[in-house]
Amino acid sequence: MLRRPKDVPLTRSRAYMFAFGLIVAIIVLQMVTTVTAAIIAGRQFERVEIDTFEYVGELTAERVARFAEGAQEVAEGTASEIETLGADVDRATLEFSLYQRLVREPSVRAVYAGWVDGEYMVLRREGDLFRSQRGGGDLGPEMTTRIYDGSFALLSSQTIATEYDPRTRPWYVTGATAPRTRWSLPFIDYFSGETLVSAARAARESDAVTAVVGADLDLDGLSVVLDGLPYGDGAEAFVLTQQLQVIGAPRAYREQIADVVETKGTVARAPDIGLGIDPVLVAPGSARFSRVLDQIVLDRSFPTDETLPWRLHIRASDDELSAGLGALGTIVLWSTGLSLAIVLIAAGVVWRVRRPLARMRERAMTDSLTGLLNRREFFRRGQLVSERAVERGDVVMVAVLDLDEFKGLNDVHGHGVGDQALAAVAVGLTAAARAGDLAARTGGDEFVMLHVLREGDDALRVAQRVRDAVEHEIHTRVDGADGVGVTAGYTTSGTDVADVELLVAYADSALVEGKRTRKGRVYAATESGAEGERRRRAQGDEDGAGPARPLS
Repeated sequence: MLRRPKDVPLTRSRAYMFAFGLIVAIIVLQMVTTVTAAIIAGRQFERVEIDTFEYVGELTAERVARFAEGAQEVAEGTASEIETLGADVDRATLEFSLYQRLVREPSVRAVYAGWVDGEYMVLRREGDLFRSQRGGGDLGPEMTTRIYDGSFALLSSQTIATEYDPRTRPWYVTGATAPRTRWSLPFIDYFSGETLVSAARAARESDAVTAVVGADLDLDGLSVVLDGLPYGDGAEAFVLTQQLQVIGAPRAYREQIADVVETKGTVARAPDIGLGIDPVLVAPGSARFSRVLDQIVLDRSFPTDETLPWRLHIRASDDELSAGLGALGTIVLWSTGLSLAIVLIAAGVVWRVRRPLARMRERAMTDSLTGLLNRREFFRRGQLVSERAVERGDVVMVAVLDLDEFKGLNDVHGHGVGDQALAAVAVGLTAAARAGDLAARTGGDEFVMLHVLREGDDALRVAQRVRDAVEHEIHTRVDGADGVGVTAGYTTSGTDVADVELLVAYADSALVEGKRTRKGRVYAATESGAEGERRRRAQGDEDGAGPARPLS
């Protein structure tokens, strides 16, 4: 049937309307999709803001804890020295020891030592100089002040009368009443009138306090740490007690805090410097987020393993945490190109959080002190390496190492030096490792290493080389660790068994039994790896690897 001429424009008109409607529908669909995506993205970005801020809080807590760690180590090391040498330790010797600790720990402003009879000794850093103050006890009410230069050469000395009694000071009271190192509440310095906070530790003899040591944290240095963190312009961080007393603040608040101390004669509190903070306690290891106008506020405590009884207060605006997010709605209304902007912003966020995520993954797999694999990751990777080795017909050797006299090193020189020794072990293991080897810290001063033996390798020589490398790094890198040795036990796998846990158990048994004979050597299990275990089980023997053989 022929169409009438007048039907042509009608059909074309319908086609145009359909095409126009389709285009409008596509545009509307795109707009709806874009707006919906923007709303969803907005919610996700709010979550990203919180996650980012949470990461900033973790970073702040970590850096503040590392800064405060120096004062704890100084207090513990000095108290241990007094316990070792006795309460009547030569005062000149102790004074020089305090000087050495201050030089090593720039985060410590001053060190105090007070005895139960009222005698005291204070060594304070003052720029490039050191001020020593001694008095009390048999020395009477007179206090002798000495000024030393940077090399501890005496520059001047004078004696004045004072009523200073260390036993009434907050650092002394805190240390004398606590079973271990503890932080005092902030207090006003007797001599300078400045705000101080101290790590305090008592020296004891037969459970009786003989002296108390206090190490003041350099609060000016803490302000520098807070100012140097990546918050963004206008963001601020504060370190407070749970009672809202100010311990650390940005340097811009220094004069304001000093004015509060001068006018009130007390430690400044958060409201005194304009901080409106919820006084509710922050539970250990927890965090609390809130909003004040356009600012996100984080109040969090320190992790329970840091032993810091303080809280962090951090605040930053939305714009400082996610630039451009506030204008997202307006952009959606004016341009469908926002879809691309969302993709770019999302990509930027992924790029922004990749390092924290990678760091979290690394922390889950490694030991934080040494950087070696942790126990769980070692067994996971080691099992894979061992199974592949068995498939190739190779032999796996597992060596377990333990530090001799490590407790004595901690007791005499402090846990800081002990940590240095553990880090030196990691250096030695890394230096002795080859491509494909695995090294881990399995706990305390215990380490394990897995090697796939190559053709011509002698298991004893490989184990000896590892032991020698570790002992060399300890003696080279750590002062006072000459008496620390290394004992190792090792075993090898069979050609068809790849149970890493069993290999570690046998190497550890060889180590433990060998140390009973003599330390500082390498010992091998009398039967190698899982093959020996299988033979013993076949004979009904479930007791372990049997006696170890000393090999070096």
